[in-house]
Amino acid sequence: MPRLQLSRAALVLVVAAAACSPRASDRPDRGDTGMGAGGDMPSTDVRPDDSVRAPGDTGGMGTGAPAQDTLASGPLAVKGIMLGSAVTPDKLISSPKTTFAPTDTFHISVNLTGKSEGAKITARWIYEGGQGGRKVLHESSETIPPGEGAVAEFHISPGQPWPAGRYTVRVMLDGENAGERAFTVQ
Repeated sequence: MPRLQLSRAALVLVVAAAACSPRASDRPDRGDTGMGAGGDMPSTDVRPDDSVRAPGDTGGMGTGAPAQDTLASGPLAVKGIMLGSAVTPDKLISSPKTTFAPTDTFHISVNLTGKSEGAKITARWIYEGGQGGRKVLHESSETIPPGEGAVAEFHISPGQPWPAGRYTVRVMLDGENAGERAFTVQ
């Protein structure tokens, strides 16, 4: 009899623990962070080809899978944000990294899932430190074409070398924070 009661108690604890655990989709999306020293900010050269890829071009970040295979119906949402120093013609990150050289171009690839009704996606590049504190380097936006899913690519190039330190790129969907990635220049 005591064994049966112990088994039931153990089962209740396992079920309760599973019910209380946050699902992966409920956890906040956090990027890697780095530390460093800062200085004066260079001017930036943002190329005009920051753009959103047409719906259906890809569904998985770097998988090459068709968008239809991985899309969930529902409102448009950010599925993933990749950070790196180069992109493929499909607007996916080909050289992922979170630590950059002072002369690197910063790229993000944003995988979107769900249905777009002409939503606006924005990338805000921020220098986190230095003598002047936090500074927005550049912000650019694109309208997502109507349809299911898309991949957006944004980048920023230095006019002169980036100062060493911490940076963040924040992604917003229709003005609401949809995720961010922290990175470092050394």
